[in-house]
Amino acid sequence: MKIQLAPLKYNHPLTPFKADLEGVEYIILHHIAATTATPEQIHSWHKNRGWNGAGYNEYIRKDGTVHILRGDHIGAQCHGYNSKSYGIAVEGNYDKEEFMPLKQMQALAKRVAFHERRLPDFKAIKLHKELNPTTCPGKNFPVKFLELVTDHWAEPVYNELHESFGLTIHEKRFNDPVTRGEAMALLLEGLKSIKEYVDHH
Repeated sequence: MKIQLAPLKYNHPLTPFKADLEGVEYIILHHIAATTATPEQIHSWHKNRGWNGAGYNEYIRKDGTVHILRGDHIGAQCHGYNSKSYGIAVEGNYDKEEFMPLKQMQALAKRVAFHERRLPDFKAIKLHKELNPTTCPGKNFPVKFLELVTDHWAEPVYNELHESFGLTIHEKRFNDPVTRGEAMALLLEGLKSIKEYVDHH
């Protein structure tokens, strides 16, 4: 997977996210609603809308090449969520095109997993249409594939708890909030597992 910084000139200086990406809670996924386009073309389209320039944080082409656009700066990609989201757009119109190329899907999955791990306040992956009135990223966007191949940082923690300590958590809803009662129940189950291990060794 090739990652490139797009040489774009914005009308005004970009505003960086808070230090250590604090407060960036969502990764929002888009398509460009065009079969093909360069980063420069997207930049021009968005300037023509009166924006500062290309609004996405990064852009993935069909060959799997990743172009960093705004990067770790506040984007212009999802109304009401720009300051707390990182927007990734893919080349293509997935309202019309039925299949996303494998290289593009693989690059998207890797980039989503990478950003999940580095966002301290991460909550969820969202499609643009879940937050704004739009069809983006298209009815044929491969949501199921992304769910299958995107690793969550908590997956190895879950596996270690289960395999090494016999601690069972019934659902892998890693980003759900936990109540104090649930935390106490998990702690009790963990302590019981440790006691049982000590008693038998």
